[in-house]
Amino acid sequence: MQHKNGATKSIKAAIEKSHGVRYSRLLEQPYFDAPQMCIIDPMRNLLLGTAKHCVEVWKQKGMISSQVLVHSQKKVNSFSCPSDVGRIPSEIQSPFSGFTADQWRSWTVLFSLFSLKGIIPASDYNCLLLFVKACDLLCRRSLTALEVNNADAYIIEFCNKLLHYREKSITLLTCICKAIYTNA
Repeated sequence: MQHKNGATKSIKAAIEKSHGVRYSRLLEQPYFDAPQMCIIDPMRNLLLGTAKHCVEVWKQKGMISSQVLVHSQKKVNSFSCPSDVGRIPSEIQSPFSGFTADQWRSWTVLFSLFSLKGIIPASDYNCLLLFVKACDLLCRRSLTALEVNNADAYIIEFCNKLLHYREKSITLLTCICKAIYTNA
């Protein structure tokens, strides 16, 4: 229970950041299994977390330039989408600033694959494809058991590929499908 023994706020914050969890007395209870009993918000975890992180990595590594973002914005603007899609992301060229979770969903599920094909390396694109397939399933209003299993398989393959050449911890992604079954 490092959290409890953290001497200062900065030490506690560092522990929380490294473990991805904030201390709670529930964690000490023998009946409490945190991954199984917590509710995972796919919009925050998948879209505001992982999708955003992938874009930031591609920008930092120089795979996505401002010219690419302007070109992507033009591609997205050329679409005529049905009303249930929500607002078309309009801040792609500035680069993704202020996206809401719904805009990240639209970007990820609808626009990212065609906008980034041929721009990011094939290994990253194939990894993105797995993530998009999982997001498409997990962001639906209702899921069948088969869809949850498929999403789980996509997430696990995505995580394995991502861990192969990325540094960020992505353990919570693999808990999403388990949480869906537990809380259903």
